[in-house]
Amino acid sequence: MAKYSGFTSEDIDAIHKNASEQWKPVFEVLAFSGIRPAELVWLRWMDVDMVGNVLHIRQQRGWKPKFGVARSVPMHPRVRAVLEQLPRYYSWVFTSEPSERFPVAGRRISGLQLLQAFRTAMRTAGITKGTAHGLRSFYLWHIANKTSPGGEAK
Repeated sequence: MAKYSGFTSEDIDAIHKNASEQWKPVFEVLAFSGIRPAELVWLRWMDVDMVGNVLHIRQQRGWKPKFGVARSVPMHPRVRAVLEQLPRYYSWVFTSEPSERFPVAGRRISGLQLLQAFRTAMRTAGITKGTAHGLRSFYLWHIANKTSPGGEAK
């Protein structure tokens, strides 16, 4: 079996602990869903199927998934718990805080905001290697090797 050299469960916990409150749910969903950062940025509430327990990744005006293929991603219990706690005021699941430049609430987060917040949380946690996309690898490695993202065998 190949050795995984990306984020550990301890790294994920440290990043979560050192992220701002706005970004904690974002990083939790990335780490426990396997979706790409761009897919999360474009996630709408209409793409969240609590009954079917899946996230739908689908093309939208101005964006399409990698390879242009829509897919459904099963929701890990940690992802579901995060999503159940989020407010549903806007069509986007993750929205930016109003700012001087963009004073209207409800605007989706940008990929650049996500990457900057992730780098900040990593730096504060003392983690020097890794990317936001590495959260996808963290999840997929554990799923492929039949372990929970916490490391114990299923």
